[in-house]
Amino acid sequence: MKAFYSILYAMINSFTGDKVSVGMLMIGDGKVFFDYSQEKLSVIKNLFPGAAAGLLSDSLKNIDNTVKKHNKEKAADELGMDIEKLTGHIFTQRYIDYLATYCQNLLTFSHATPINVEPSSDIFGKLFQKFVGHIPEKKKREQFAPALYNKVQKTLYPRIQSRVNIDKDLTHNEIKNLPYRVKVNFIGQNGFPVAGKVLDLNQRFETSKTHFWEFTSLMKALDQEHEQGKYFLISEEPQQNSKNFELWEHIRKIDFCEYVDTSETGKVEEYLEQHDVQPKFE
Repeated sequence: MKAFYSILYAMINSFTGDKVSVGMLMIGDGKVFFDYSQEKLSVIKNLFPGAAAGLLSDSLKNIDNTVKKHNKEKAADELGMDIEKLTGHIFTQRYIDYLATYCQNLLTFSHATPINVEPSSDIFGKLFQKFVGHIPEKKKREQFAPALYNKVQKTLYPRIQSRVNIDKDLTHNEIKNLPYRVKVNFIGQNGFPVAGKVLDLNQRFETSKTHFWEFTSLMKALDQEHEQGKYFLISEEPQQNSKNFELWEHIRKIDFCEYVDTSETGKVEEYLEQHDVQPKFE
C-alpha cells in the first residue's frame, strides 16, 4: 500500500446520520496531506447551535496545525494534548480507523481507504475535488495568490517580521469582540494595536468588498479592547471606471485607517520602527 485517505464529515444530525464532507486526509511515505473547504464550512456552520460551530471550526484548524507540525512546516497551536508523543502514530491507518469507529461527534472520519499510488499534492487535489467537491483551499492559494500580495510579501514582510505577527488568522479566541474569523496581514502593539491589510482591488468586487469589511470589523473589535489603534490598508489603483475603482477612491478618503500604496510601504516600516511596535501574539 502506497498511501491511504480518509474523508472528514461534519455531522449535521446525529439522529438521522446526516453528514456533509468538509475535508480530507491523505497519508503515505511519511507525508501527510490535509485540507478542508472553507466554503462548505461557512455554510454548514449556520446549521449548528450555539458554540458548536466554533468547535467544529477549531477542530479542523487543530488538525491542520498538527499536520503542519508533522510535516515540519511550522509549530502547531496548543491542542490540549502532548503533540510530541502523538505525531509519531496519529497519522496511521490504525489510528484513523479508530477515529472512524469511535469519534462520532461534530466531526467524523471515514475508515482509511488504501490507494496504490505515490502520494502527491496533485493526487490529493483530485481526490479532494471528487469527495469534498471543491478545489483544496491550499491549492487555491497557490494557484490564485494575488500578485499584489506576493509583491508585499517579498518587499515588506522581510523588513517588518521582527516587529509584527505576519499573516495571522484571528477569531474571538484572540480578539474578544471579533464576530468571525479574519485574516490580517500583520499585527503588533505598543500600548495600542497596530495592524495592516493587503487589499488586492484587481479581484472580484464582492471579494474586495468582503475583505475590506472584514478588516473594518477587526479594527472595531480592537478599538473596543484598547485605545484607538493605528491601521494600514495597502493597495494600489485598480482599473478605472470599475466598482473597485470607486471603492479605492472611498478608502483613500476615510480617516480610521491610513491608505498606503504598494510603492510606499516604507511608511509602514518607518512607523513600526518609530513607535517600537512589537508582535501582539507570542
